Amino acid sequence: MDLDGRGWTRLVSQQRVSYVKTSKGIHIYLLIKSEKTPPNAVLFYQGKRIGDFLSKGKQVVGVGSTHKTGITYELVKRGKWFWKLESMEELGGKLGKYEIELR
Repeated sequence: MDLDGRGWTRLVSQQRVSYVKTSKGIHIYLLIKSEKTPPNAVLFYQGKRIGDFLSKGKQVVGVGSTHKTGITYELVKRGKWFWKLESMEELGGKLGKYEIELR
């Protein structure tokens, strides 16, 4: 999950999950139990696009990589590597607490 903006670290701090600090925001690695790969989605906060849920056929820049701006993607250890969820519905419910909508 790719979230743009600096305010989203509060989301991961409450979930006690590690994340990757990027040039625009954060990446959170998810493990979702599902029989099929979840679809890609766009993340919105108060009607404004704030990021993406990347799954099938998509990828994010890896930890330690350097963005074209010169910023290195840095792992911030705050707990487990992956945010583990049972379903996309559970993810939607947890994001909803922060007024984040998956579309």
